[in-house]
Amino acid sequence: MPWRNLPPDTLQLLMQLGGLAIAGLIGSASRISEQIARGDRARIWGPELWVDVTSFCVMLLLSYGISDYYTLPLPAAVALTGILCRAGTPLLDIAIKALMAWVQKQGK
Repeated sequence: MPWRNLPPDTLQLLMQLGGLAIAGLIGSASRISEQIARGDRARIWGPELWVDVTSFCVMLLLSYGISDYYTLPLPAAVALTGILCRAGTPLLDIAIKALMAWVQKQGK
C-alpha cells in the first residue's frame, strides 16, 4: 500500500488534517442545521452552501495556523476547529471588521 511508504511526519500531518476536517464538518453541519430549524434557510443545498464552503475552508486554515503557532495538542486543535467552523461566517465578519478598525486607528 502506497501510504505505508510515506514518512511518519507526512502521515501524522495527513491524519491531523483529516481530524480537523471532520471536526470542521461537524461544526458546519451544526450551524447549518440550526439555520434550517430557525427558518433562516430552506435547505442544505442552495446558494448559501458556497458561502459555507468558503467559510469552512477559511476556518480550517485559521484553525490549523492557530494550532501550529501555539503548538496545541491534537484534541485541542480539533476542538478549536469545531468551534471556529460552528461560528462560521459571522465570526469571520466580526474579526475582519475589528482588524480593519484597528488598522485605521493605527493610521491616525
